[in-house]
Amino acid sequence: MKFKSIVVTALGLATVGFSLPANAGDCRQHFQSGSTYGTWHQGADLAFSGKIKVQKTYQCPQGTCFSAEMTFDNYNNAPDIATGFWSGSTFKLRRLVGAGNNTQVWSGQCKPNSVKGNWYIENEKSNNGPFSITY
Repeated sequence: MKFKSIVVTALGLATVGFSLPANAGDCRQHFQSGSTYGTWHQGADLAFSGKIKVQKTYQCPQGTCFSAEMTFDNYNNAPDIATGFWSGSTFKLRRLVGAGNNTQVWSGQCKPNSVKGNWYIENEKSNNGPFSITY
């Protein structure tokens, strides 16, 4: 009798253990190779739309690194190159803007249905704002 009770309890804990990471907003679901998503909302009074396409993911000392292309529908520019990493539900990426004259840094949290955080221009930190990506 006791053995059956222990087995049922262990199976119950294992099931809960596997379901928790998906609910926590693990970035893995957002930044995997081949992912494309999004409506961008950048800044308090600016609204942009565009997409991020993750091209490659690989293991790195920071966690899981990725390379991506970012486009903004408001502009007819070529895609911007971005590189970044995530660990659990936090991420950081660097976007080379246009010809690479400015670097925009994005960091934040992955939620189950969105990604939210803040951005700033690397050499002009007062040029910053919040953003969210939904899909």
